[in-house]
Amino acid sequence: MNGHSPVKITRLLFLCLTLLPTVRLALAQGERGAFNGIVTDQTGAIVPGAEIVAANRDTGVESKTFTTDAGVYRLSYLPPGNYRITVSLSGFKSIVADNVTLHVGQTLTIDFKLEVGQVSEQVTVTSEAPLIESSTAEVTRYVSKTEFDTWPVPVSDGQRQIQQFIFSSLPGTVGGTFQGSINGGQYYSHEILVEGIPLGRFDLQGGSNNEFSPSADAVSEFKLQTGTMSAQYTGGLTSVANFAVKSGTNELHGSAFSYIQNDALRANHFNDNAINRRRPPFKLFNWGYAVGGPVYIPKVYDGRNKTFFFTNLEVTRVRDFSPGGFITLPAPRFKQGDFSQLLDPAFTGNAKSGQVIGTDAVGRPIVFGQIYDPRTTRQVGDAVVRDSFEGNIIPQSMWSPVSRKILEQAPIDNPLFPTMLNNTPSFSSCCPVFDERIYAFKGDHIINSRHRVSGYYNQTYRKRNNSPGGRWGPPPGTATDVYQLQSTPGRLARLAEDWTISNRLINHFAIGYNRFGNYNESVFVDQDWPSKIGLQNVAPTHFPQLFFDGLPILGGGIGAPSGTSGRLGSGNRGFSYNGSWITQDDLSYVQGKHNFRLGFELRKYYFNNVGKSGSGDFRFNPIQTQLPGFIDSTGHAFASFLLGAVESTSRGINVMNFGYRVGQAGFYLMDDWKVGRKLTLNLGLRWEVISGYDEVRSREAMVDLTKPNSGAGDRPGALVWAEDLGSKGFQDRYWDMVAPRFGFAYAVSQKVVVRGGYGITNLPFITNGFSFPDTFGYNGSISLSPTNVPLRFIQDPVLYLQDRYPDFAGTLPNKNPAGKNGQGGSYIARDSNRVGYGQNYNLGAQLELPRSMVLEVSYIGNKGTRLEANGLDQLDQLPVSFLALGDKLLQPLSANPGLAPLPYPGFTSTLAQALRKYPQYNGISQIFANFGTSHYDSMQVTLTRHLTNGLALLGAYTWSKAIVTGSESAIDAQGSQDVYNRRLERSLTSYHIPHFVKVTWIYDLPIGKAKWMNIDNRVLNFLIGGWTVTGNHNYRSGNPLSVVTSGFRTAIFNGTFRPDVVQGVPQILNNDAKVGVGSGGPGDPYLNPAAFSQ
Repeated sequence: MNGHSPVKITRLLFLCLTLLPTVRLALAQGERGAFNGIVTDQTGAIVPGAEIVAANRDTGVESKTFTTDAGVYRLSYLPPGNYRITVSLSGFKSIVADNVTLHVGQTLTIDFKLEVGQVSEQVTVTSEAPLIESSTAEVTRYVSKTEFDTWPVPVSDGQRQIQQFIFSSLPGTVGGTFQGSINGGQYYSHEILVEGIPLGRFDLQGGSNNEFSPSADAVSEFKLQTGTMSAQYTGGLTSVANFAVKSGTNELHGSAFSYIQNDALRANHFNDNAINRRRPPFKLFNWGYAVGGPVYIPKVYDGRNKTFFFTNLEVTRVRDFSPGGFITLPAPRFKQGDFSQLLDPAFTGNAKSGQVIGTDAVGRPIVFGQIYDPRTTRQVGDAVVRDSFEGNIIPQSMWSPVSRKILEQAPIDNPLFPTMLNNTPSFSSCCPVFDERIYAFKGDHIINSRHRVSGYYNQTYRKRNNSPGGRWGPPPGTATDVYQLQSTPGRLARLAEDWTISNRLINHFAIGYNRFGNYNESVFVDQDWPSKIGLQNVAPTHFPQLFFDGLPILGGGIGAPSGTSGRLGSGNRGFSYNGSWITQDDLSYVQGKHNFRLGFELRKYYFNNVGKSGSGDFRFNPIQTQLPGFIDSTGHAFASFLLGAVESTSRGINVMNFGYRVGQAGFYLMDDWKVGRKLTLNLGLRWEVISGYDEVRSREAMVDLTKPNSGAGDRPGALVWAEDLGSKGFQDRYWDMVAPRFGFAYAVSQKVVVRGGYGITNLPFITNGFSFPDTFGYNGSISLSPTNVPLRFIQDPVLYLQDRYPDFAGTLPNKNPAGKNGQGGSYIARDSNRVGYGQNYNLGAQLELPRSMVLEVSYIGNKGTRLEANGLDQLDQLPVSFLALGDKLLQPLSANPGLAPLPYPGFTSTLAQALRKYPQYNGISQIFANFGTSHYDSMQVTLTRHLTNGLALLGAYTWSKAIVTGSESAIDAQGSQDVYNRRLERSLTSYHIPHFVKVTWIYDLPIGKAKWMNIDNRVLNFLIGGWTVTGNHNYRSGNPLSVVTSGFRTAIFNGTFRPDVVQGVPQILNNDAKVGVGSGGPGDPYLNPAAFSQ
């Protein structure tokens, strides 16, 4: 790790914290906004050449400009904060707007009217900022620092999530901080800015801040930007969440906090009460502090009005052992080789256990639950027989020495209950143990009146025992447990410089660095467990994964659930780092009534992956210890494990690691044209140039749909490799992402503004879901199964655990064009880097009401195009018309020779496979399948009162409709009935909530010194004075229902089937149906099954 250690940083911050008792508590704010307006005289004539000075009341830093010949002024790139604005010109009285609050990224319009007089005479025209914005078409929602700190946002996923308020309180939002939709956009599609620069992860958008974020205590305020945004923003699909970080002021100020939860202090959950279950163990301790002020070294340097610092620390510790269900662990006697309990129906829960169910070919009785010795397998007549273990006990002398070592050195926990199945409670939390530390530092420096710089650095240390469902026992447990230790270190760095070239020309330059690591490995990785337990010729990477297949009564499902199997041990290994370098430059020029902005943004994304060879996955099945022919009644998967009898096994061979790169350059021109005192036009154009998805050493593979496949009779469709084509990847540079913006704001009066506009925003070209181009041929694997290992009997093991694992017989890299025949392939279209974009449009009005309230009513809509739509990309589906062939599709081609020609020599599959365009593959998917669309319409109403005289209120109502074709999420797949008719997939989204009301409020209780209920006693005032209460209330429509069907084979290789609607049959039986809770039984029927048919 570079830089200071956490211990040194903690000591430094603790030293600063010890100074806090001597100072008052307050903090300034960060990130940039702008003041603009028109200056006139008493007759309404414009006043050119007037000097405008905005002084930050907390830092004393001044910014200066002059009105143009049209009387227009603009002060750009100002940190949010509290300002005093002075306007002066010879022959006129100076005029002052004091105590004006500028929010993050805000363009605040304040017009001035000068009176004739002496400059020395001063007129104060206002002590508050305007409550409505009259110069932008953008729809914005601001939250101040005081409100941000006070709103009810609990600790979640390690910290107070900085996006939580967006989804709990603002209109147009559904979901949560990790997976949420804003204005109907796909999950993971909005953009997050920290200090004006995108968060910039390569693996995730939108929800990317949950693991990679500043502390909430470091955030000064935020703004959610939607509708018609400025061209300086790429904008994601529908919105930008813009967060500013605090800065220091002229006085040393700070704060400290703690947030504690303990199961002893918690009310029980509604569901737990419903089933009489006690509240589960839970401990959470979150604490931190923040310090900011001037850089001041006595007798050495006085940084007041010039140099400022801010730093903070947040620490979280969580221990969550909430139960989440039950898993099966082997009974103690099983681990001694004694399976006699399998013959006891009271233990197994099956009445057949121990009963004679037949005789074998030798005439011996066959008992339900009996265990057989695979070493005795032999042919008797037409039958295959084995000898059973006497008493259903496997002598330890017959155990595999590897299995014995496993039970000695990585003992499997005993079940909690004396039953065979579901005998151990599992935890519901992914991460029973969670620890996080966040450190941050920010500095601001005024070089001179023309140059200002600021820098920000944030470091996150985050570790948790992440693991799959079905985890049990306190971590780390033994090596047969399934715990992983996930470490996700993150770094954010920002550097910005503002250069006032002249009174009308200002340049803002910024550079940002984002780096997110993900080590999600077994807690026992790289400890050479194979040597400890006697596995031969495998990598020393991890404890082997042991899978248990078959029916539960026959040992299937032991351990953590893994598909239809159970698993002991974790094979997680390897790590990755991803992030971006982002450079921005924005040049602002004021001329007449125009404020021109010309700028560019360059994003360089990277993803580096480090893999490790596997130590082996071993599958155990009842087949190896059952009597052939009695597959549902004899044998046991754990008995097969004790014998070391492996049903199948595989392990990965990793010799190469991969690095991916994407470049995205944006250029924009913006004109904020103040046509008059009432009308402002926002006109802009953004142009993006997007590179392909490249691998650093050209190690990408795909199916070329036209290349002859030598392994399939030269049919088209064979593998190609980018490095053989002399390219880093398979995509062309995309030049045509043009995004116009047009908006207007019209001030009907000082208290009413109408705004509207249209603009195109686009997504960054990132993986967003952990999918990458194919790298087939560069790494390999070894796989043993009954299909590729010669066996005397199909029930024989392919390997015993103590046997030497086979060597890798292949050659790497393997560039066989037919290497994926019989498997699935992938294709990358040359233009698949045409990123998704949204057409956003809005029209609304803002009205200032009495008591510092603002009412806003807006229509907000958008249409998404070229969205990620995994599942609509299957190139090898058969047309629906082929269903007319019925069950013949599932029969061998040889049984229906007249219905399709033989695709190529040696083809032995079904008629359906023969009819595919590329019958040599099991399917061809497309990487970056940009076929999805979305559509959103809404009416959004907000009633806002920012914290004034101890009361804040935010009421939000959304009436909306959200429709999608394809994936609702940018990272997930959606099955398709017919890829040739994608409109069939057009439907309401799962996050379509037609009506949503949110009410959030803050109220300072009028109790305490100098309040309505005055308390002079210091002790009483400390105990009961100065309290604030706050609340958040959500009222909403229910979720859309989806009706699905199952049990069908996809004979035409489509992704899903859906039932038909039976005409004339009511679909809803009871609109007032009760809902079942917990184990209290099902609720009343709501839908009518007879209304749907298969």
